Amino acid sequence: MTLITSLAFYGQEKLEYIDYDDILEKIEVLSEKEDYDKIIEHLEKINTNDSLYESFLVTKSYYLLKKEAYQEAIKVSDKGLKIHNGANRYSFLLNKGVAFLRSERYQEALRVCNEAMLEYPKNYVLFYNRGIIHEKLDMFDKAIKDYIQAIELNPFYANAHLQ
Repeated sequence: MTLITSLAFYGQEKLEYIDYDDILEKIEVLSEKEDYDKIIEHLEKINTNDSLYESFLVTKSYYLLKKEAYQEAIKVSDKGLKIHNGANRYSFLLNKGVAFLRSERYQEALRVCNEAMLEYPKNYVLFYNRGIIHEKLDMFDKAIKDYIQAIELNPFYANAHLQ
């Protein structure tokens, strides 16, 4: 009987109540102050079993990019890519590629971008990003083709026009 009683009291982890609206408001204020460490601290409160965990993981990878913590952003993106429902797969691939690009790991950035393009072949942002990567690798003909493809997919995407 003692064993059953102790399991009843200690069998489940007590989870802290998280007010997501409160976290989002704090993130908005902290973002204006560019206090990325505090934002990440708030995002760390989200339990891995929470239904919003994957979305908040995307947000975390974004703010790690803003913080220029590229290796951490790659790790968080990899964690997100392992989630089975994959609703945010595009965002994780995009953020991972950007992290490699900004850390000047161009071959890895190209690999991730090409992987993403297999799944999202009509995504103008991926063509634009791959154009930047090709440009960094001195592959100017390929870069131009990617920028043109980005413009064809979305003529209103100003970044591609500016390259």
